[in-house]
Amino acid sequence: MDKTQVDAWLVQAEQTELVLKVDLEEQKITDQSGKEISFEIPSYHKKKLLNGWDDIALTLHHEGKISAFENNR
Repeated sequence: MDKTQVDAWLVQAEQTELVLKVDLEEQKITDQSGKEISFEIPSYHKKKLLNGWDDIALTLHHEGKISAFENNR
């Protein structure tokens, strides 16, 4: 991530309204003037955020295995 640009945005946000667009799929943050930086995010977290999955939703993806386990107990 471009620390210089982030610092500039922090200064700008203290002085005026700052509008940033976060594109999670492209892993980019863009301001209203078109300045853009890239950021890294682990693919696991990116997939969770893009799909709106929380820990319960992830657990429910294994519902069949959980049911099979419970039936065999």
